[in-house]
Amino acid sequence: MKTKEIEVEEKRLDAVVRKDADAKRYAAEQKALADLYIRSKEAEAKYIEEAKRAESIKVAAEAQRFAEEQRAQGIQAVGLAEAEAIEKKAEAMKLMEDAAVLELILNSDVLPKIVGAAASPLAKVDKITMYGDGNSTKLVGDIVNSSTQILSSIQESTGIDLTSLLAGYASGKLTSKPVEPKTEKDKK
Repeated sequence: MKTKEIEVEEKRLDAVVRKDADAKRYAAEQKALADLYIRSKEAEAKYIEEAKRAESIKVAAEAQRFAEEQRAQGIQAVGLAEAEAIEKKAEAMKLMEDAAVLELILNSDVLPKIVGAAASPLAKVDKITMYGDGNSTKLVGDIVNSSTQILSSIQESTGIDLTSLLAGYASGKLTSKPVEPKTEKDKK
């Protein structure tokens, strides 16, 4: 009977130890599964956060690129408008070139200065005495010759042919609208 009691006791101890070991193993497995579940959920949350952060960086970069493109288009539009304005101004100046030069010469003191410069040597002469026939003609010829040389030098240096401009103006071939004065000072 004692043997039987020992066997029963051994089986009971074996069952208790086994049950305790199984319980510990089950608890460890459950704890490992719970830890695994927590780590996977944390990794999943971190992945979602990183994906959202990457998406927001991408959106910010796209917005900045769009803003830079708009700025570049604005700069290009301003540049094209300025270039077009300069081109139109150049075309208008080309069309009005002859009229503008004539107006400058006739409505300012340029022509008197040219004539004054041609006649300045005569200002130093007190008296002219001419003997013989044709001397007065020769004097007038010298004055005209000096004026012609001055007009030629103006044409060579500036490219403006004052002689033909004045001839066109005198014959009425040059037609242009007079420039309206913008200020009271210009009207005087």
